[in-house]
Amino acid sequence: MNRVLQNRNVLPTVVGTQDVWDYLDSTDKQVNSVQPDYGMNTDVIPQSAEINWEKFFYEWGDFYTRERNTTHVFGAAGVMDQIDVYVRRLKTFRDTVVIYLKKAGRTPTSQDVIVPEITSTADQLKLIGIGTAIGVISLISLKYLIRG
Repeated sequence: MNRVLQNRNVLPTVVGTQDVWDYLDSTDKQVNSVQPDYGMNTDVIPQSAEINWEKFFYEWGDFYTRERNTTHVFGAAGVMDQIDVYVRRLKTFRDTVVIYLKKAGRTPTSQDVIVPEITSTADQLKLIGIGTAIGVISLISLKYLIRG
């Protein structure tokens, strides 16, 4: 899962291509585990819920394929954040299908979706401040290196 803070530290977790691919793969596994709950129970799920699930399922598939075939050197954290959004949406879809299945006396085959923790705005602002300070110090150091 995407963790902006590592053990509530002030330093951000560094993520790279392999981290993105691992998160994509684990999320794809969760998406594919929910698919049979929708696909095999169309008689108890409203058509609108099925249509919304299908849109999500294909949208995820496109995103997964595109990002799985990309090397994430600079935008890894941004892609991880996008995956977080998909995971939260998946959680909602899974919770919805569970309600319909339980009403019909059926048991879902999928596991509960694990949603990443959300960091507080204060933590995010702290990271932005630290990142900005590091950037400014780096630019000043670079300026002196070039002059010297």
